[in-house]
Parts: sequence; structure tokens; C-alpha cells
Amino acid sequence: YGKSAATATDRVEILRGITDLKSNDIVIFYVGVNEAGVGFTQRDVPVQLIRKLPELSTALQKASSYSRIADVLFRNLVFGGVSVTDESKDNAVAQFDMALREAETLTQRSGARFVPILQANLFTKTPRSEYDRDLGSMYGSELEPVVVDLYARMIGVVKSFALSGDATDVMNSLKVSPYFDWHHVDVNGNRQIARYIFDLLLDRNLLK
Repeated sequence: YGKSAATATDRVEILRGITDLKSNDIVIFYVGVNEAGVGFTQRDVPVQLIRKLPELSTALQKASSYSRIADVLFRNLVFGGVSVTDESKDNAVAQFDMALREAETLTQRSGARFVPILQANLFTKTPRSEYDRDLGSMYGSELEPVVVDLYARMIGVVKSFALSGDATDVMNSLKVSPYFDWHHVDVNGNRQIARYIFDLLLDRNLLK
């Protein structure tokens, strides 16, 4: 049920259409990155950067199909910027909370189990290598503090669910950074995620 740049709200929409959930099924929401993008609101000030940097525009346009944040950055380039307010952050967390609660309700109706997991990203990695720091600096000064702030708010929502997980530190043990950008990872990163989820399900006695 993959969907590019899907938020928890998008995943719930997909979940509503699944009619064959069974009592031994497990519904996993590995979320956080695209939900953080909901915390940005767009400004309406036109700019001409797209004419000056056509290569960047093309790259961001392609990337925007796969990432909520990349989509925000593309709209920033085209339409004149994004801003972050306490209201936009509160709305993002409220949407996140509402989506996860509906997902749990839909899952429990079928007797299945719901497992929300807060995903890792470049800004949750500790320690960060020089490569990680250089990569993070490519996004300017605004992205990291906003993502860190929103993650601090979202972790409380995730942990309020009995079968939840926090995968934000799963890349810490890797000697070589797995990050291609601030949240996409290579095969080693994906292996870490898969191992974390498997161990979490074992720990929660969800695998038979």
C-alpha cells in the first residue's frame, strides 16, 4: 500500500478501503518525516529563483513526488517561500494525532493490531559525522529546528499507543552514514529499519 509522500492522514485514507483485515494482521505506520512537512505553511510572495536556478527547480520537482518536505521546498522555490508558525505546528501535530487514532480504531475493528513507529531522519542521528553535518547544511537553517521541534511533539503522540515504537536512533550504530538526503537511506539504513521493526514486533509478542 505504498504511496509517495504519504502522511499519516493519507495512510488512513488507504486503510479505510482495506476490507480484508484479519485478527492476526499487524498494521504498521512508519511515520514522522512527511508529517513534519505539514508544519510548514506556504507564503504568497512571488520570487524569480526558478528562472535563476532551473536545475534546482527540476531536481526539486522530481523529488517532490516522493517527499512532503521536498514538495514544500519546491513550492518555496516557485511561490515565494514557506513559513513556520506555532499554529502550523499545532495543526500538524493535531492532524497526526487524529490520523493515528482513527487508524487504531479501524484496525481494532477487525481485531488486528496497530503499531505506529516514529521514523529516523538525519537530524535524529547521534553522533553526526562531518558528512551528516554537511548534508544537513544543504537545507538551510530552518529545516532542522522545525523538524526537531515537531518530532519532540509527535513522540508523545506515538508513545500514547500501547504497541508503539521509537526508531529515531536506529542509525546511530552505523559507522558510515546511510543518508542520501535528510531522510532517505541506503540498503544498510533500510536493514536497520527492518531489524528494528522485527525486534519491536517480537518484543510486543506480535509474531507467532
